[in-house]
Amino acid sequence: MFEKESGINQGLLCEHEIQRQGVENWLDRIFGWYGDKMDCVDTQIVQSQIIINKKTASYLYSSFTPTKTKYQKGQRPELEKVLENILKPGMTEKEKVFAIMRRCRDNKDSRNAKIVFDGGTEEEIIKAGKYMCNEISRVFCILCQIAGLPSRVVGVHIAGHMMNEVYIEGKWGWVDCMKGTHAYLPNGKLASWWELMQDPTILDRQTKEVWKEVRPLQEPELPEFRKIYLGVTQERARDIYLHPMEAAAIGNYFVADHHKYDYPYRTTYADQPRNERACFLEHQMRVKLGYPPSFWNYHCFSGKLKTIK
Repeated sequence: MFEKESGINQGLLCEHEIQRQGVENWLDRIFGWYGDKMDCVDTQIVQSQIIINKKTASYLYSSFTPTKTKYQKGQRPELEKVLENILKPGMTEKEKVFAIMRRCRDNKDSRNAKIVFDGGTEEEIIKAGKYMCNEISRVFCILCQIAGLPSRVVGVHIAGHMMNEVYIEGKWGWVDCMKGTHAYLPNGKLASWWELMQDPTILDRQTKEVWKEVRPLQEPELPEFRKIYLGVTQERARDIYLHPMEAAAIGNYFVADHHKYDYPYRTTYADQPRNERACFLEHQMRVKLGYPPSFWNYHCFSGKLKTIK
């Protein structure tokens, strides 16, 4: 279903012209970096993506992604060892998800500044301490699947960010493993991305415990500014990633299909002019859509973190 409107053609499913243009800008940017020959996992994943909106939501939240994982023990021993170090016997599904999320969120703590390539396998991303969103979301996706938890990728193309959904407690729930962001519904289950699209203010109705899990991309030098930085993270998710004109998509990336993907390193642009033109157009579009200044600079934020208690 939607085969002809997925991948590089996913913009066809967008309801508004600015969204379609946003998808094209995003494709130009990533192809400007990785190349458009589809010989790299980070572009190959694009082929599975479908825009999420009223037309596609029922399919994306039913049969699009299997809710059972296919993994044979011993296929990815290094990743199994990572899980052995963070998962404990008797953990619930939710406890496993957050143990994996924390491991991905904190991967930058072991960053090796001498390693300058992008791309590579999930094992290599972990070893290098990398945390770029499209790469660390791959890690989260695969670790979850090895642990028996169905997972997939969620991308917002105009804002330019990759996140995840994981299937636990009978439903899909959103996790931004790069930052540790997530949200609960009143029934105590994780909110899906589609549920958040319907009501972004769900993010304003989270407890302080939820926001304690969040790690801003930029840590404040002074501890008293941490709440402000958390507020920026909240604002970005609520007002930017969930902007009503955003072009969001869901894609599949399966551990069982490891042999079908290519994992080259990238150290230079495939087409730098193409990438830079796309970045320029993306910036202009974000200005046109009224993205808050804090999207570019934390110090422009003047609000506060919103919680229910």
